[in-house]
Amino acid sequence: MGEEEGEPPDIYMKSFKKSFLIFALLLLVLPVRPAKAQALFLEMNGYYRLRYDYLYRLYPKNSGGEDIGFMVQRLRLEPAIVAEERVRIKSQIDVLDDAVLGNNSAPAASYLDHGLTGGNTVTGIFGDERDTLQVKRVWAEIDSPYGLFRLGRQPFSFGLQAFLNSGDGQTFDFGDSHYGETRDRIAYFSPKTIFLGNGELMLAYDRLIENPYDRNREEAGFLGWLTDPGSDLEEYMISYVRKGAKWEAGAAISRQVQFQSKTRVWLFDLYGQIKYKSLYAAGEGRFTTGKTGVEDKKQDVNQMGGLLRGGADLITESGEFEFGLESGYASGDGSGRGGEQTNFAPDYRVGILLYSEVMDYLTRKTSVATARLTRGGIANSVYVRPYFKYIYAPRVSVMAGVLWAYPDQVDLIIAGHDSWLGIETDAGVEVKLTRRSTVGLELGYLFTGDGLAQDFKDPFALRTKFQVVF
Repeated sequence: MGEEEGEPPDIYMKSFKKSFLIFALLLLVLPVRPAKAQALFLEMNGYYRLRYDYLYRLYPKNSGGEDIGFMVQRLRLEPAIVAEERVRIKSQIDVLDDAVLGNNSAPAASYLDHGLTGGNTVTGIFGDERDTLQVKRVWAEIDSPYGLFRLGRQPFSFGLQAFLNSGDGQTFDFGDSHYGETRDRIAYFSPKTIFLGNGELMLAYDRLIENPYDRNREEAGFLGWLTDPGSDLEEYMISYVRKGAKWEAGAAISRQVQFQSKTRVWLFDLYGQIKYKSLYAAGEGRFTTGKTGVEDKKQDVNQMGGLLRGGADLITESGEFEFGLESGYASGDGSGRGGEQTNFAPDYRVGILLYSEVMDYLTRKTSVATARLTRGGIANSVYVRPYFKYIYAPRVSVMAGVLWAYPDQVDLIIAGHDSWLGIETDAGVEVKLTRRSTVGLELGYLFTGDGLAQDFKDPFALRTKFQVVF
């Protein structure tokens, strides 16, 4: 009888077995060629900026100072070595970082004494000498199928960047970023999966290396009241962020520990933002609680801060028009030591004068050694700021805003009386010269209030800007 239907003839089966044996022998005999190596290459991003600042009546009436003008520059290089398609070694290098132009060493008695300017100097805006080149960050990024790994000294930001701000990638209507949050960390970012609700989970271990409020501007620790240069402050952090087409929300919880000061602190950060047609709203809140040691004494830590922002972004035939209202709160400390004080990140810029210059000046000049610097960040106050921006497509932007602030507590450093701190009016214009270069002008005038710890006479500021981004 013939073979059953559907069963392969015996000759076909023998042929298949023979072909399979030949293929197996070829795999054993033929040399295995490794995959072609991918060549290394270098990516380069960054910017160059040049500023001229003129400050009039910045100092208190009894200080004798009237005005000051200076130019500063910075070249920021962000090279990245691409080792593989998903492996990069990134870095950030600053050249002449906020260096004041000119010879800023001891001046000669007269022009005839030197003939030439003498040796060059690298002086910062507070008179500190700086290295010509500073390698500030180096870290590795591995984008694996299991998630993203970041290892090394790296920038860090979270939420609306009001409290954790890397100083990168975010532009403000007025002012510049100068510091940035930098951490020695090992971080893992999960891939977006249904299990996590299409959100991103982050786990991180940090050794905090820099103090944004340190009086000597040295990398010594984080939050000067929590730590000192002789001991590491460790942080364990978990966050979850979820993004939609028109909204975004996230939460972060972290634990900071330092053995020398017996610090045990919990930090909670929650934010969200949404856009509906031309309307938008955003908010962020931060709460810190725990205990720390100050001058060999235990001290409770209870800090609160928040930010709310809302408005509309309208597109007209000639360009884009945006207007809105922003309000924020940072808890103060009547002792002036900062145990109960919340500071916004120094690189979260609001206005030109009140926070960025006047309050920064007051904390730098105080005689209380334990007082925290603000470095231009929002501290010990409640503020309200209406603002608007008009972009005349595609090259010209016009901006304006009004800032009003009231102290949270009288600390005799920022706030000397329970009265308003000031009303500031700001205006600016920015023009695109080319696709990558811009020039601009900023103006600010501050009507000082009775609440400031020292008596100012309505200071004025002017800043010209030039920048090339690559």
